[in-house]
Amino acid sequence: MRPVFSSISKRVRRQWRYQFGGRRRAQVRQFRDMHRGQHCFVLGNGPSLNAVDLVRLNREYTFGVNGIHLAREDKGFEPTYYVVEDNLYLEQHAEEISQIDYAIRFFPERFSDFISRPCEDTYFLLWDWDVYNSKLSGYRNPTFSTDVEQRMGAGGSIIFNALQLAYYMGFDPVYLVGMDHTSVIPPGAVHILSLIHISEPTRRTPISYAVFCLK
Repeated sequence: MRPVFSSISKRVRRQWRYQFGGRRRAQVRQFRDMHRGQHCFVLGNGPSLNAVDLVRLNREYTFGVNGIHLAREDKGFEPTYYVVEDNLYLEQHAEEISQIDYAIRFFPERFSDFISRPCEDTYFLLWDWDVYNSKLSGYRNPTFSTDVEQRMGAGGSIIFNALQLAYYMGFDPVYLVGMDHTSVIPPGAVHILSLIHISEPTRRTPISYAVFCLK
């Protein structure tokens, strides 16, 4: 029971800091329905993104995730909003991500120590990680949050988080770009909340990183 208690205890402490910190919640509240009735594009990092003229999307509201920051130098693209959930990616690219000052950034509250330059347009949200913990009731049961000011639901894909932000901001319709369903899963990989390794086209090197894959 000790590991479970420890996990819950840490989660309660993070929630307490978030709820009673007040300032962070108030900052996030400004985004509620800010874009009601407007459309946006949520960009995945599938191979098809290489065929998209991303510069044309600079005139649109966009959500970029993970390695999309590399597209600024390679393709001249700057997303409106930038989101990361994967701690492994954030650890590997903390310095590059910290230097992003052209997009409004959203991160899990627990990763605030990774961001060395939390500029004015950086927001830390309370993330619900229960979906990844087999000892908790929320395991493998992702919840879509309609109020990210209170809590962001984790769901095995950063796109799941971007969609929750888009909903909170009032975007309608939301267009998905680069969300491919043709990626090759490595032989022998277990497909239920297991770690697999993939490469994104937005990476300059073939180094893979771990992501969770929901069945």
